[in-house]
Amino acid sequence: MPVIFVGGCGGSGIEPLPVPKFGDDTAASNPSPPSDPPTGTFSVDPPPEKYTIAALKACQEIQREVPELPTFLGAQDIGGSDRYWFLRSCAFSNDGDSDPFIGLKFELWENNLYPVGYLGGTDRAKEKYDAIVASGEEDGAEPAAGLNAAWVNPEDVVDGCELSILDGNAVLTVNYDPSDGGVDPRSEGCREGAREFARKFYSAVQPQ
Repeated sequence: MPVIFVGGCGGSGIEPLPVPKFGDDTAASNPSPPSDPPTGTFSVDPPPEKYTIAALKACQEIQREVPELPTFLGAQDIGGSDRYWFLRSCAFSNDGDSDPFIGLKFELWENNLYPVGYLGGTDRAKEKYDAIVASGEEDGAEPAAGLNAAWVNPEDVVDGCELSILDGNAVLTVNYDPSDGGVDPRSEGCREGAREFARKFYSAVQPQ
């Protein structure tokens, strides 16, 4: 299982913490904004943004709203308020090989201003979701009214199954591994668990 290393200012040691077992595609698919505007639909006024980096909930806040989650293992943030793209990953599991692993990856794109106008975060999120659909498959069940969800290609998943939801200027992806490895990612035993937590995560991350 991948790890991150976390140490406090007053601590003498560094403690390894597991992080969600997602494919590492962030650097390639989310580069820093180029000096020349990319292709896309630009607008004079900034498009509406459902999610913002500053207001995104922390992993521990999400866990309080989804109490049936197992133990919080760790978190990882990539990007920041000075960039148009941000990723927050959260990992949850109890000790033991038979315990489920549940990961949450929340990617959001804020509006990016170029000399020719604003490139909306909603368009960038849809590009990411469309790429997931192109290599994976859409799910027939709606995680919430009017929302689309798609299964990530199992070849791009480390363990378990991953379900992604497109919601405005964000893509929420849930990784569910019911037995810490060795499960068929296309089985309903895996997919139903992913759907359940995707619905709960979606509800938990809604802006106040």
